Amino acid sequence: MNTQPRSQDTHLALSLVIALILCVLFAADAMAEERVIDGDSSIPQTLGVKRSSLALDVADREPVSPSDQFKVGEKVWAWVSLENLADESQVEMIWKKDGKPVFSASLSVGRSREWRTWSRRTMRADDVGAWTVEVVAPDGSILDHLAFTVAPAVE
Repeated sequence: MNTQPRSQDTHLALSLVIALILCVLFAADAMAEERVIDGDSSIPQTLGVKRSSLALDVADREPVSPSDQFKVGEKVWAWVSLENLADESQVEMIWKKDGKPVFSASLSVGRSREWRTWSRRTMRADDVGAWTVEVVAPDGSILDHLAFTVAPAVE
């Protein structure tokens, strides 16, 4: 009885099973990195906000004393953690008072699963009111929207 052909068949079948498993794993990994934009699954999103916060400070690249209520004289920090699976990019933080742009900061975003960046503004007497900070992608889409209010300083 010749066992040589059966051994080759087993080896070939095992090789095919391993190849199939590897294909499934690589395909699953590629699909995990794709995000859907407006329900269109054919467009991969490579830049997105993972976390965001408004805070009184940033230390060790993390927000300190998060809040959405600030006073005149305080610094407001708009902080974001971004995932960028493409080449280096930029986001813009547009600070708006009562819906009107007042200040903007263009921030570099490197290729990373978690790139943290921020901008800040010291609130003055004429800054009392409702504010927003929009985090805007290079294509103009709004990645995140942070809202806060500024109250007069307590004397």
